[in-house]
Amino acid sequence: MSSIKQVAGIVIGVVIGLVGGMLFKSSLPPEKDSAAEQLEIQRHELKSARNRLAVLEAERRRGDLASGQAARDIAADIRAGREVDLDDVFALTKPYLADISPLMERMRLKEEKRRSEEIAGEMARKYDLTKIQQARLEDWMAAESQVNAEKFRMVLEDEESDFEDFIRATEENAEFGDLDDFMESELSGEKLAEYKAERLVERSENVTSEANRKLHRLHEVVDLDVSQQDAAFLLFARGSGDYEEGMVVDGMQGTQGGLSVAQRNAEVMSLLRPEQQAQYQSYQAEQREEANRELQEVGLKLPADWDLFEDDLFD
Repeated sequence: MSSIKQVAGIVIGVVIGLVGGMLFKSSLPPEKDSAAEQLEIQRHELKSARNRLAVLEAERRRGDLASGQAARDIAADIRAGREVDLDDVFALTKPYLADISPLMERMRLKEEKRRSEEIAGEMARKYDLTKIQQARLEDWMAAESQVNAEKFRMVLEDEESDFEDFIRATEENAEFGDLDDFMESELSGEKLAEYKAERLVERSENVTSEANRKLHRLHEVVDLDVSQQDAAFLLFARGSGDYEEGMVVDGMQGTQGGLSVAQRNAEVMSLLRPEQQAQYQSYQAEQREEANRELQEVGLKLPADWDLFEDDLFD
């Protein structure tokens, strides 16, 4: 019979291995007091209730962790070829992940220090930052890194967190915050104007690329007509996190404000004819089935309430 540490090591390896291939895009919050916001609140409450039930079920199933029964149960399921739910795996491995989090934190800090030095060096070279400004930039990025680390730690300590929360925290842990606000507070005059102009071009290119990618995928699934393509492109552009009103995107100037992901999803779906909506919903179901099949190949399965398209229907 495998020891607790051996089985935990296997399960932790599975969890960490999956993290690299399963990422989520962060989304903007729904408009205040909108139907989308109310739906999001209800969804959150339902998820919390499900998570509380999952905790109770996991406790019932695991029994006494010190006895190793939970590890033996999962090991038996794996050996027998029975599917293992990712939330069950995460619930079991969470204490061990918390134990090794200091090691993960040291590795992350080393990598982010390298990245922050690269960014600070680039900003200093391009915009003539003084040594004091460069040091402030590095300090700011270090503070952002600590904020991300705290979010990650809270997920591991929260009894109700699930595998989806873990994935989201992992993605957030890999990103710095908004660099633009900091740089614009440090620069002035021509250098500030130069920075804003260059960032506007970069954001416009990002928006165009994102909108084209989403439009291409949607068009492949539902065969949009020309007017639908033009309208969907602009909606995808306005739904990008890099979009701002007045931005020139692919030769067209956006005259309307940005959209939250929930708003963008609703407006794009409203462009589709009923048969196209049915086609796309069928495509979503197929994507979930495909994800499940891939996990089943290694003896895992998605949690019952896992929503691959919770944030972005068109990603």
